[in-house]
Amino acid sequence: MHYARSSLSSCLLLFYLVFTIAIGRSQRTAVDGGVASNASRLLAASYNEVYEPTPTTFLSFMSGVPLSLRLGRAWWSQKSSRLPVTMFTTATMDRLDMLETQCRNYAGGPHASAVYLPLVQSNSADKLTYENEQTLLAAEARIQELFHRMEADPQACHMRVHLLYEVTSDSALAYLTPINALRNAALLAATTPLVMMIDVDLCVSRTLVQLLSSPSNTLQIMTRTDKMFWVLPAWDVSKSLAPGEVDTAATSAISGDKSNLVKLLAAGQLSWFGQSYFQRGHAPTNYTRWLLGRRSYQVGYSLGYEPWGIVRRDEMLMAPYDARFRGCYNDKITQVVSLHHARVEFRTLPNAWVVHRPHALNPAAAIGKSMLNSTTSQHGVEVLQEIASVNGRNMTKFEHHKDLSHVLMDDSIVQMLAGKYRPYPGKQFTYCRSVLPWQLPASRRAGIDIQRRS
Repeated sequence: MHYARSSLSSCLLLFYLVFTIAIGRSQRTAVDGGVASNASRLLAASYNEVYEPTPTTFLSFMSGVPLSLRLGRAWWSQKSSRLPVTMFTTATMDRLDMLETQCRNYAGGPHASAVYLPLVQSNSADKLTYENEQTLLAAEARIQELFHRMEADPQACHMRVHLLYEVTSDSALAYLTPINALRNAALLAATTPLVMMIDVDLCVSRTLVQLLSSPSNTLQIMTRTDKMFWVLPAWDVSKSLAPGEVDTAATSAISGDKSNLVKLLAAGQLSWFGQSYFQRGHAPTNYTRWLLGRRSYQVGYSLGYEPWGIVRRDEMLMAPYDARFRGCYNDKITQVVSLHHARVEFRTLPNAWVVHRPHALNPAAAIGKSMLNSTTSQHGVEVLQEIASVNGRNMTKFEHHKDLSHVLMDDSIVQMLAGKYRPYPGKQFTYCRSVLPWQLPASRRAGIDIQRRS
């Protein structure tokens, strides 16, 4: 299986023009039918146009060398959604069950995901080893099976799922997921006016789907969303519950109303997200005020805040995620800081929320939270705790990644305060933004269509 870098082919240009004409003729908020198939191919071809096959090393990561992912395959639903909000997320192969649960939960809504597959080898990524070829084929088969199940279920989301792989020569990097590069890749597949980044281990409340299904409600949100981030308060199911009780509590929290949340909270089955380990991340939402109130209110921003919520797609595209982050520190926080400095206002949705189920932690998160147990990958723990010398400092690779995450966030905030901040979304995201028809300004799309007709 050979993956050589190719030029922008005539086939890609054909897809470009087909999609441009389709967008010009249609005012729908989602791509559907045959156009969706062309769009998915165009996204993959554009994303891979600037792919660099040199394997990622630990030193290249620590030096800030741009990450390069290969979009191996894309699946786009043929169904058309009327909901104006695309949920976008990321997943690893061991969390496809969470991806399915999230998709089934967002009934009839457009859903874009980037699934990460690390492939460890030292030679050029132009030629995968036989073992990695087989790993890639097996991953494709599993995702295709998931996609077909979701397509066959009229109550599931309308899925757009992308398999992206990274060739790295360092096993530790396989356990430091390039979370922000994946978020940006998923965001590229969103074509609706509004988007919401919801991590794969969360599900939205049924009330949100009901809210978005009402034309009058969605119109109100859309007309008031300029420079607005609609916060979805996050609730965490208690880790002390038995597995069956976890599912029961989560289902109840998702499907019930706010008074039901109060009951679950009083019974110790629920807490607000991060309440016991990182209050800065969500405390500004003011959960007591939200539970007792019926109206939206402005949330006062403070450093460390990292809510989930709905924002205008164009606003998110102007403040994408910093692709230099990997692992489990400051990745989302830094992007939220950039929204704050772009004068985006945070405001609650009074009757919609998200729910998080407890689950086994990946090795990086387990080390960070000192929660290693029998479910944690021992190989992942071992390679992350290997000692490496970077810039004269001998630390574990996990500690190096943590230190770099703090440095990146601090430097970004300094640049923001100085008015000099520029996002670092990665060259693949930047290139796709410059050529994908649904990413172009309306005036430029119209210009291309006029040139085609003339």
